[in-house]
Amino acid sequence: MLYNNTLKSTYSQKTLNKILVSFYEEWKTRYLRKVQETSPLQEYLFYTYDQPTENNAVTCSEAMGYGMCIFPMMSPFDKDAKKHFEALCNYIKHYPSYYNPNLMAWQQIETPDHIIINSSDKTSSATDGDMDITYGLLLAHRLWGKTNPASNYFNDARLRMNALMMRCVFPQTSILLLGDWVLEENQGFYTGVTRSSDFITYTIKNFLKVDIQNRCKWKNVLFRIHSIINYQMTLQSMLNGLMPDFFIQVNHHYIAPHIQST
Repeated sequence: MLYNNTLKSTYSQKTLNKILVSFYEEWKTRYLRKVQETSPLQEYLFYTYDQPTENNAVTCSEAMGYGMCIFPMMSPFDKDAKKHFEALCNYIKHYPSYYNPNLMAWQQIETPDHIIINSSDKTSSATDGDMDITYGLLLAHRLWGKTNPASNYFNDARLRMNALMMRCVFPQTSILLLGDWVLEENQGFYTGVTRSSDFITYTIKNFLKVDIQNRCKWKNVLFRIHSIINYQMTLQSMLNGLMPDFFIQVNHHYIAPHIQST
């Protein structure tokens, strides 16, 4: 609150909006890309612009999820935001996870002949990417769904919420798994691993409001996230408030993995 109040007392709302829109336009110019010769149009966020990869990766579900949230939020300032949102949706649907068509394959690469494909034959999902994608669909439904009865935003969001619950939540402990591959490939160790970047509690609270079928299960997920964070705050995070990237299950608790020296 102090930071927000400082901004408001220093700059007018008009100036803040101008700065925001300027950064947004720069972000679009830098990272938004069209997939050539696609109908309907597909667009993606070029997430390796600043850090190219050896496999020539072009985007990932996390980057697409950010875009799916950004465009609805910026639609009051950008008349083309809905068009870009739709183009991202088209891209996402074109690259489903190997294990579940209602989740996105986490990474795509560009071949030497400039064709975009999934990064492997069995490209799976990343939980946080699909959580953001789903929340973006809910935002789009609130903004544009009521004026367009043919819109599938809400139905698509509901399918993704169900897929997330069925494939990315471990039913015995209610932890968020790293992706849909954990259950599909019977990865025993990884059923006890969770990732703090997936602890998107605001999004889960929105799932609670609309995903009636899984409401109790989402409540359990939210409770588990809070319990993991609270326990971590009694350990290494007590002094700095920061969370580790990953948690592993040890004796009914979730703790930061320890790096063993060699």
